[in-house]
Amino acid sequence: MYHNDGNGVFSTVGTGAPVTDAFISRCVNWTDFDLDGDPDLFVSNESDQNESLYRNNGGGSFTKILAGPLLNDGGKTMSSSWGDFDNDGDFDVVLVNDQGSESLLRNDGGGNFSKLTTPPLTSSGGNSFSSQWADVDNDGDLDLFITNAFWGGVWKNFLFINQGDGSFVRNITEAPATDLGWSYGCAFGDFDRDGDLDLGVANCYNAAQENYLYENHASESANNWFGVSCTGTASNKSAIGAKVRVKAILNGNTVWQVREISAQSGYCGQNQLAAHFGLADASIVDSLVVEWPSGLKEYYTQLYPNQYVALLEGMGISGTETPPLSASGLHMLNPSPNPFRDSVSILWEQVTTGPVSIEIVDSKGAIICTHTAHTVAGKQEWRWNGTDSRGQRVPVGAYVVVIKRNTAQISTKVICVGE
Repeated sequence: MYHNDGNGVFSTVGTGAPVTDAFISRCVNWTDFDLDGDPDLFVSNESDQNESLYRNNGGGSFTKILAGPLLNDGGKTMSSSWGDFDNDGDFDVVLVNDQGSESLLRNDGGGNFSKLTTPPLTSSGGNSFSSQWADVDNDGDLDLFITNAFWGGVWKNFLFINQGDGSFVRNITEAPATDLGWSYGCAFGDFDRDGDLDLGVANCYNAAQENYLYENHASESANNWFGVSCTGTASNKSAIGAKVRVKAILNGNTVWQVREISAQSGYCGQNQLAAHFGLADASIVDSLVVEWPSGLKEYYTQLYPNQYVALLEGMGISGTETPPLSASGLHMLNPSPNPFRDSVSILWEQVTTGPVSIEIVDSKGAIICTHTAHTVAGKQEWRWNGTDSRGQRVPVGAYVVVIKRNTAQISTKVICVGE
C-alpha cells in the first residue's frame, strides 16, 4: 500500500494487516461496504484461501474483519465485483472462481452478508476469471458478465440477466455469451455514447485470439437511461469513491439506484468512471444525489433521461451531452413537456431532407395516431395534441412515439397525465 503524499510522491505503508498479510491474491476493490463514508478494502485470494476484508477506521488505520460467509468460504477466487444488484442502497459482491461455481453475497447491512444459492448464477460451473456488473438492458437493475478461461480447452462466457426480484436468468443467445475464448478480462463502457453499455473482452495471447468488442443496442429499445460524469475539486479529480444515487418511477414503482465510482471493478478490468443507470419506462429523473469523497452531498431534481450530465464538485451541473446522431441519421431529443397535460412537442434531428412517419403507440401496442411529413435536415418538431386518429382525447397513461424513415426508426416515451 502506498500513501499519496501529493506532488506525485508516494510513501510506503509498512504496518497494519492490509500490508502484513501474505496470501496469493488476485483482485482488490475499494468499496464503502458499511456506508460510513470512507472506502474499505477487499482482497480476493486464490488457492482455497479465505478472502480479506479491512474496515477503514479513518486516520489511516484498518480493522481486519474475520467472521461471516463473505470471509470463510475459501474458494479459488479470481475476481470480485461490488454492486447493488437488489437496489436496496448498499453494495453486494460476486466472487468468481477458476474452479467451481460463483458466489453471490447480499449485503444485509451492519457488516453482515448472506450467501445466496439462487441458480443459475451460483451453479453454472466454469473456469471464471473476470467479472463486471452493468445494466446491459437499461431496465433499472444490474446484470452480470463473467469471463471464462481454461487451459484444457475453451469456454463460453457467462451473461446473467437480473430479473429484478433477486433472481437471474442466463442469456445463452447474445454474442458475448456464445463466443468461445480464453477470456481473462472484461469492462463495460459506452464507447459510442448512445446510452447503453458496450463490452470489451480481453483474450489470452497464448491462444492467439483477438480481443472482443461488442456494441450494445439496448438504447434502440424503449427503455430510457441516465449517465452522470463526476469531476472532483475538493475530492480527487476522478471522483473515485463518490456514490451517485438516482430515484425514478420504474414500471410504476419508486426505485433508488446507486453506483460507486471505483478504481477497479473486477479482475483485469475497469468499467467506465461515468455512472450509468437504466431507467426502464421512467420519463423523469426525480432525484439525483451525489455523495462526494470530501463529505459534500449535492442534490438535483427533475432531470430528463437519455443524457449524460457532467457535475463539478461544489459547482453544480457543468454540462450535458445527448447521444450523437445514429447511423440511421435520426436522433431523438427529449419531448417537452413530459409528462404533459394537453399537448407535447416531439423533437428529433435528422441528417438529410426526406419524409418521416410518426406513430403513437399505446400500452397494448396498438397504433392510435399517425403523422407523416416531408422534413428538411436539422432539428425538427411536431406537436401532438394528445388525441387519437379520430380526434378523441387519449386516456391517461404512457405512450411510445416512434419516428420512422426508410428502414430505420427511433422511439421515446411520453406520459399523458390528463387535463
